[in-house]
Amino acid sequence: SLTDSGYPRQVREWVRGTPLAEAPVVFEGKRDDVLVYAMHYRDRQVWHSGFRRMITFWTAEHHVKMADGSLAIIPVQDDAKLDTFADQLLIELRSEWTLGDARYEAGSLLAVSLLGFMRGDHTSMTTLFEPTETSSLDGKSDSYNY
Repeated sequence: SLTDSGYPRQVREWVRGTPLAEAPVVFEGKRDDVLVYAMHYRDRQVWHSGFRRMITFWTAEHHVKMADGSLAIIPVQDDAKLDTFADQLLIELRSEWTLGDARYEAGSLLAVSLLGFMRGDHTSMTTLFEPTETSSLDGKSDSYNY
């Protein structure tokens, strides 16, 4: 149940008071992955659930739990860093990305409706930050009501 790196390779749904070995596996990575983990959190009144398969320390496969309970892979580059802001998916690019007719520079920060993006709507992508020769994104933070 561990990766070759010694980190968790399985996510199990455990019920208190029952043996861990009997808990069903709900998500599993590959032995040569770095690790896998589950997420379940509320971001500004919107609940998010999913799993992340860390292939390396810099690449990942992101899975989101859809409203019908199914899992879907978020169709982004494996080196993109993902976050949420309410119902928006925030995508921080580590490498250049071409999506349909649009091209986004490495180092850009993008926002899109998570549900719309998962349904294939890539037209509502908003560029929040795009690097220039003299600027780059060092980090981001958000506040609750602004």
